[in-house]
Amino acid sequence: MLARERTWYSDADIRAKLMRIWQVMQDCVRRGFEAQGLLPGVLGVRRRAPKLYRQLMSGDPASPMHALDWVNVYALAVKRGKRRRRPGCHGTDQRRGRHRARGAALLPPIRTRRRR
Repeated sequence: MLARERTWYSDADIRAKLMRIWQVMQDCVRRGFEAQGLLPGVLGVRRRAPKLYRQLMSGDPASPMHALDWVNVYALAVKRGKRRRRPGCHGTDQRRGRHRARGAALLPPIRTRRRR
């Protein structure tokens, strides 16, 4: 990848762009550690990253799960951006015109012709 990027940019430019990406990632994680309350959405899920981060910062590093806990807290801290829906995609099963909330998974299978 570095060789390919060198065809367009100098090493200094590549390093600067990588450092910018790193900084954006770190800012995102930091916001996740500081945010309180509920996650966006209708489910009302409480944010877990801030509490786990505080526990890890004050806890015992000799715990056997310590490294995995840090991986988990970083994963919890990063919030995915709100996805935009495509027009016509409103939670319906397009093949049958039924809404998923009414149990599209429980519908009978689609009939196919039998082979003779």
